[in-house]
Amino acid sequence: NSGPSGLAHYPGVGLPEAFGDYFFLCDYRGGRGSLQAFRVEMAGASFVMRGHHTFHDGPAVSDVCFGYDGRIYLSEWGPGWGISPEAKIYTLAHTASQETEVVGEVQSWFHRGLDRFSSSRLAELLSHRDQRVRYEAQRLLVDREEVDTFERVLARSTVRLARLHAVWGVGQLARKNPVSIQVLIPHLKDPDPEVLSRLIRVGAEHGLQEAGDTALEALGAVNHPRLRFHAAYAVGRLRPEGALESLIQFVNSNHDLDLYLRHAAVMGLFALQEDDSLLGQALASQSEALRLATVLVLRRRDDSRVVEFLSDASASVATEAARAIYDREISRGMTSLASALVADQMIPEPFLRRALHANFQL
Repeated sequence: NSGPSGLAHYPGVGLPEAFGDYFFLCDYRGGRGSLQAFRVEMAGASFVMRGHHTFHDGPAVSDVCFGYDGRIYLSEWGPGWGISPEAKIYTLAHTASQETEVVGEVQSWFHRGLDRFSSSRLAELLSHRDQRVRYEAQRLLVDREEVDTFERVLARSTVRLARLHAVWGVGQLARKNPVSIQVLIPHLKDPDPEVLSRLIRVGAEHGLQEAGDTALEALGAVNHPRLRFHAAYAVGRLRPEGALESLIQFVNSNHDLDLYLRHAAVMGLFALQEDDSLLGQALASQSEALRLATVLVLRRRDDSRVVEFLSDASASVATEAARAIYDREISRGMTSLASALVADQMIPEPFLRRALHANFQL
């Protein structure tokens, strides 16, 4: 992508099934442009791009969205970068897909409004193939404060998407009525790791203490990195007994191989607020991963004790400490950073530049 341009996720109707879960991105280049398409696949705790290709080439398209009629709507900015009288909106359509019953159904629903449906019908629509239908059904059930409906979906539905929307809906309701979050408790042993990860996450956001023990257990689910990602965050927020030791073990088991899991651990440790114990264990540890995670926690805290790692045996850890002091402008650490310049010692360039400028500032 050549610059900031429109991005849209295919909602689920209007194109052939091969485009399920695809994203569409405008690549605007002034005089010309294109519409790129790609999907993502889970890779560890994050995602990787797959199936990237040019879906439509030629016009200078700057934005994209999907209409309820199944068409793709594109804005053509016109030549150059200034406002152009030649700008226009046009559409792309896949005729065979547009003629399916579901496209007409979705268009009619949004034209007339889904609020005319009963709550039981809205619960059924939480598993609809069109993402916009699912979101609207969830929103309406939240407006109606249908916590019991969401709980029934969680208990009875076999469709993952419906159950995820039920979890999210309960989370929204809990913002207005905190006791609503209690309906998640019986489901904290859910066998689906994707659903369980959202249960843990939403539970942690609303202080559901029962989710803490579930999160501790989920930290060890080595075959489900995304579950572990959300669990690390939840352990820090909920602070169950043994949280610090479990998060340290989590950091060490990752060996810095998955950067997203490292980030989750850092956020968990930051929320836990047991920096004294963490620092003591990190300074005595042979684990580079733990020392690096500790530096990142101290950085977020703007804690001057990060200077303890400027002389770390690992160049990566020492450099991260230098970044923390300089980039976060931790004034009590600048003198130590400036003094870290040692003759005849190989210093990584990112460390060196910050140490030199610390001397200039002082």
